Amino acid sequence: MQELPNDRRIMALDLPGAGYSERPLKADVSFAGLANVVAKAIFVLGLHKPVLLGHSHGGAVVLRLGASHPDLVSALVLLCPAHPFSNHEDLLVRFYLSSVGRVFARCLPLLPRQALMFAFKRMPGSRASFGYDELGPYLHTLRTPDTVPHLLRLLGSWHSDMSQLGRELVDQPLSVPTLLLWGDRDIIVPLSTASGLTQHLANAKLLPLLGVGHLPNEEAPAECARAITEWLAEL
Repeated sequence: MQELPNDRRIMALDLPGAGYSERPLKADVSFAGLANVVAKAIFVLGLHKPVLLGHSHGGAVVLRLGASHPDLVSALVLLCPAHPFSNHEDLLVRFYLSSVGRVFARCLPLLPRQALMFAFKRMPGSRASFGYDELGPYLHTLRTPDTVPHLLRLLGSWHSDMSQLGRELVDQPLSVPTLLLWGDRDIIVPLSTASGLTQHLANAKLLPLLGVGHLPNEEAPAECARAITEWLAEL
């Protein structure tokens, strides 16, 4: 956010179950439910057709909003977004939804910091350059009470949410101008899956980020901000 132009109003939404927000056990954490939260925030804050930026799971939420309420936004920026045309994460989702996976997930917050760091270091493209200062906030979030039950509920509707979003994008490609920033070393949602998504985006621009993994906002903030700024100027 600090790298983006200071002549723009920039807001970061702490969605239910994320960041420092509460983990409401009865909240609708489906893509549609979270997209509705964003839509209500746009209305309550009096924003007029903002540019929405979403990373990873947030990218899927932004796609959901763009598909269901394209009139609410002027453009989308997606950073390594989860999307319906990638099945790369299917095995991981199925594991965590299994009885063994649920037990393992509930044990994650209890693991020592070194073990969690080993897992989280799979996300950036350059593992050596990331230490606790960069990944510490992610570990802190994981250890927030009720985070794991919240994530398991989110994963419970993952496949149905993706299927619904995929059908809508196939039936009606998204017309909202969309910028995709994607790390070429992303092993969570690989760059190779991007072509499947862009086929269903009528006005999209894809910019691969060399040497970057699944955390472009952390790994290359200046490069991402510059690309976003230049693209918005083109619009």
